[in-house]
Amino acid sequence: TEPWVREALALRSSQDYAVSDYAATPLYGDAPTYIYATAIHGLDNGSVLGGIGIVFDAAPQFLAMLQDVLPKDASGAVSAHCFSVYTDATKAVLASSTTQLSAGELLDINDAFFALECGQLLCKMITFRERYYAVGCSKSAGYREYKGASDRYQEDVFSFVFIYLGEVQTARHVELTPTINLHKAMLGEKRNVQMATFFVDAGWLALRSDQVASAIQVNNHLPIHGNEQPLVAGYLMYKGDSLTLIHTSMLLGDAKPKDKKITEVVVAKLEGGLVGLIVDSLGEMMDVSDEQMHPVGTEISAYSKIVREIVLSNQQNTNEPMLQIIDVDMMRQQLHGGVEALTA
Repeated sequence: TEPWVREALALRSSQDYAVSDYAATPLYGDAPTYIYATAIHGLDNGSVLGGIGIVFDAAPQFLAMLQDVLPKDASGAVSAHCFSVYTDATKAVLASSTTQLSAGELLDINDAFFALECGQLLCKMITFRERYYAVGCSKSAGYREYKGASDRYQEDVFSFVFIYLGEVQTARHVELTPTINLHKAMLGEKRNVQMATFFVDAGWLALRSDQVASAIQVNNHLPIHGNEQPLVAGYLMYKGDSLTLIHTSMLLGDAKPKDKKITEVVVAKLEGGLVGLIVDSLGEMMDVSDEQMHPVGTEISAYSKIVREIVLSNQQNTNEPMLQIIDVDMMRQQLHGGVEALTA
């Protein structure tokens, strides 16, 4: 007897139900699905007379939901190379809009997506199977009374949308001096934009060098508490004035960090003032060819509130993150209303 059958027949309340694991079953042509079941109780003494099971028509239902969220062109066709996926908490695929990912296969991407709390969202740009994608993820929060905090049945489901950005290019033959690391292998012959690079979580980010006042190490700062200005981590004195410190990770779609030690800050120039961007570590100053700077499409603007351009690496190591270029005007718009004052 299947475990879900035993569980259903053991139920004593007409409000309770049991659910099978998402697995192949002969009741669904040996394809994977969920089976929802409950006990049938007698009217006189409430004894269990039997049970009833409902087989979820998973394949067309999941596919319809997955395709509905994908970007489409003017003809209504899904944009090239874009796809969506449902997984469980172990990264196992439940369903996908692409034939390249089968049920049961592991979605091998950043663990940060699977650390979300129920109802939380996360958006990142990643490399997956030698292509660049903007990825949005949401962890299920339940529906009405089902799978909520009060429901005895709990099953975490993660919904992903992969928006195609471009191919990981094959490596070019580039002369490197001993002082240039592999990140600089992405450069072409033209070197006309200097970038100050840094890392936030797993993201590799940059500002144009003329938009950076300095990078500083922080030993102490005045923290801010409460949620009135959630983007603001605190303040410190910088060249005789108060400098606002910003949770850069939140501008990239992450949740507000908890008890994170602040050690490195990039002081960015905004119109009318300065702001301190909290980073995990500093990268190198590097030149980028303008021909390798690609605009981020409008279809992924919801995933990149401060990134307008990206630099697609031509390295063979696809684990290297792509370089995301922060647009200071977009950043200022995101900060407007969240930061009361910037250092003039």
